[in-house]
Amino acid sequence: MVREDSDLLKHIKVGDIFDLKYCEIASSQYAELKTEIRHIDKDGTGRFQGLYKVGLSILEDQDSEQQNPAR
Repeated sequence: MVREDSDLLKHIKVGDIFDLKYCEIASSQYAELKTEIRHIDKDGTGRFQGLYKVGLSILEDQDSEQQNPAR
């Protein structure tokens, strides 16, 4: 969820790919994974009114990266 007045919305668009860090809460470890912006939709109703939903898709998982470190 992103506020409609956030500068982030000026810097992202559908199809962009970023290396984002994801943290596992239980172990405090993190992984950096290629992630694609899949959709950016404004929520017009409910408790999230005025916010944008940013859909993300992880393009690679940690297991495949460990199995193929040369990629």
